[in-house]
Order: sequence, then structure tokens, then C-alpha cells
Amino acid sequence: MALGPIRMSSARLLVLLALATCSFGCVVLPIPHTTQLVPSISGRVLEGGVPAEGAVVYFLPYLDGQACEKSEFRGRVGADGAFRISSKKNLEFLLVIGDRFQPWALCIDYNQTWVLGWKESKIGYPPPSFEVHCEIVQEMRASSYLACTGDGA
Repeated sequence: MALGPIRMSSARLLVLLALATCSFGCVVLPIPHTTQLVPSISGRVLEGGVPAEGAVVYFLPYLDGQACEKSEFRGRVGADGAFRISSKKNLEFLLVIGDRFQPWALCIDYNQTWVLGWKESKIGYPPPSFEVHCEIVQEMRASSYLACTGDGA
């Protein structure tokens, strides 16, 4: 039994999609799963060794070469210099098997001045948790210097 013209073109389209997927080095499967969008972040922010109370630390998913800005993922620095940002996972319905690239950053808004705290651009998702120590110095304000050192789990 011969396939009609519509079914044949659909079959060709599926073959072409499969070849294109393989040529890009990744595979997409319809499997629901969760991905790490925001790690659980904790740390301290100091300026000149003194807690930078009132500063706000923002997690920016997908920051890549852009300026710091406000985000829904944030933590306010307390009197002891400590802050915390809660983790967030996304439910996705298509599982991409291959190399995913997700740049992200921490930005600090302190006394109406943005300071880039941390920036990471690598293959994969952010770690489940991340701890940072940030020291703001005058030379870092409005510059490309990173204010934080950290370690992800």
C-alpha cells in the first residue's frame, strides 16, 4: 500500500528533523524533569571589613555580557552581613541530552551602586547550592572586578 503525498512528506520531515538533531550533537526527548534554575545561595557581603547592611544581592539567570539589574531572585544583607537566596527549580517537558549552556551572575545593589559579585558561564546548570564571600572595595564600583569568591556544591 502506497503512502499518500501528505504522509510521505511528513515521513521525510521526521527523517530530516532526526538528522538535524543528530548533526547538532544533542537529542531532545519528551521526558518531564526538573532543572536547577537558581541554586540555594548563602554568603556574606562586607565593605571594608564591615557588614554591608541593607545591600541587596540578586541572582540573574542567563546574564551574559549584560549590565546588572533587579531580579525576582534576591536576598537582603542583614546586620551581620549575611544573606540568603532560596533555590528554584523549573519543570521542563523536553529533556535535552547534550551540552546546555547557562551563564548566570550575582549582582549587588549597595547604596544605589551596582557591583558585579560573581559571573559564571559554563556548560550545564548552576550547582544545587553555592556559598560566597563578597568584599566590596571602592575600586570595584562600576567596574568589571568581581567582588565575591565562592564555592558551589
